[in-house]
Amino acid sequence: MPHRMILRLSKEEPVRLLSHLDMQTMLQRALRRCGLPVAYTKGFHPHAQISFPLALGLGFTSDGEYADIRLTCPVDPDECRLRLSGALPEGFGVCALCVAQGGPKLSALMQASDYRITAESGEALIRGMRAFMSKASVTARKAGKGGEQDVDIRPMVYAWKPEGEGVTVRLRADALGALSPSLLMRAAWEEAGLPAQTPFRARRLDLVTETGRSLFEGVKGN
Repeated sequence: MPHRMILRLSKEEPVRLLSHLDMQTMLQRALRRCGLPVAYTKGFHPHAQISFPLALGLGFTSDGEYADIRLTCPVDPDECRLRLSGALPEGFGVCALCVAQGGPKLSALMQASDYRITAESGEALIRGMRAFMSKASVTARKAGKGGEQDVDIRPMVYAWKPEGEGVTVRLRADALGALSPSLLMRAAWEEAGLPAQTPFRARRLDLVTETGRSLFEGVKGN
């Protein structure tokens, strides 16, 4: 069975405007600098065999950026963490790292994403979320493979709670679809009587499994 390195990264304010594609490039460069035994594709333009279960929206920070990296041989996790931490640019950090053999894809284990959302007006944010959650359905225009379509996003918000001046939410994120904080907040701001584009900040806290465990713990348990 193939060896895998499961990596959980943090993404901070200095790099929050870095796109997902740029992050993939950054990670490949860091892995090359580390000299780790990463498996590469064949052909004229080989690239590292890395998969990401869920792209982070532009402008958000995170404690739950996951990468599943194919290896050519087993490695020591502690050494990998040390070497990779020194190769990552400012704004990224290694939250957790493990080496596994075989097992399901991260996208197969992932069921939801947890976010912390804040805004200039915490009261309006909480008011809007409370009104949103009180509804049986909320229709929004959501982009998909077949173009934009009307989707009921209310069932895609599994849980929420106020925390200080902000809220934490658990949103659907599985192999069939995911709800972004941006789409949720457009609806919540409208419920609060504010423009749909009212600014907010979101930080992904983690990706979680069906049982509510961290995706990282779910991988280690398999």
